[in-house]
Amino acid sequence: MGGKRPVVTTAALAFGFLMLGVLCYVFFNHETYLSHVLPQFGIPFPRSSSGSLFHRIAIGYAADLLWAAAMPLAIQTVLQLKGKKQVWLALSVVVGCGYELSQKAGWIAGTFDWIDLIVYSVGTVLSLWIIHKIWR
Repeated sequence: MGGKRPVVTTAALAFGFLMLGVLCYVFFNHETYLSHVLPQFGIPFPRSSSGSLFHRIAIGYAADLLWAAAMPLAIQTVLQLKGKKQVWLALSVVVGCGYELSQKAGWIAGTFDWIDLIVYSVGTVLSLWIIHKIWR
């Protein structure tokens, strides 16, 4: 693909993954406002601690996966608009996995989780595969 089409496609995917991640977080995280309001109206709120292992993982980690996939796509879009190339790979790995590893080292607040690290890695690899398919 040539011209602006890959930039628009990459930007649209980044925005789409980001928004899907936000929706997953808002609708499935037990700490959000909706988790307290919906039951008052008789609407059941899904909990990450209930159901099958797949259900718990899908609810607990879907937003992280989508955000990790959106990050390299967003970085790729910005760098392509500025005429830069290949830097997005290093940035996406450092930001995604580096955040979780910084928690392990105690450099930033938060609880280190191996599954988060795996989810960030899978999201980044998925995104890099999409970028390769779009920009080849």
